Amino acid sequence: LRRACAARLPAGAQPGIRPAIVGPADFSAFVAPADLVFLPAASGPLPPAALLDAMAARRAILAVRCPAYEGLLNAANAMLVDSDARALAAGVLRHLRAPCLCAEHAIAAAETVAAERSLADAADALRACYSLALEETAP
Repeated sequence: LRRACAARLPAGAQPGIRPAIVGPADFSAFVAPADLVFLPAASGPLPPAALLDAMAARRAILAVRCPAYEGLLNAANAMLVDSDARALAAGVLRHLRAPCLCAEHAIAAAETVAAERSLADAADALRACYSLALEETAP
C-alpha cells in the first residue's frame, strides 16, 4: 500500500500525513490531491466549515462520530468511526483499499452538500439562530 501511494506522488514530494491549518480560500486547493479527508470530533453543535468544504470539493470523508455531524453524514456519504486509534486506522485502510468506496462517498458527499446546504438554507439557519438567541436573552 505504501509503495502504491508513493508512486502516485509528484516527483520530489515526500509521502506522509501532513496536518495543516489552511484558510477557506486555500481549502479546495489543499484537499484536491487528497483521497480522503479526516475530521476529528467537532467541539460545537454545528458541523465545521471544513467538513462542508471537503464535501463540496468531492472528497471522501472519514469522521469521528459526534453530534455535530448527525443529520449530515451517514453511511452513504462518509465513514463514521469511533475516536480510538484502531477505528481510525481501520477507516483509513478501508477507504484506501477500496477506491470505489472512496469515490462513492466523495460523490454522495458533494451531492448532499449541493442538495441540502444551499445559500438559502444557510440564511434560514442563521435566522433561526438569531431568533433563538433573542428568545434566550428576552427579559
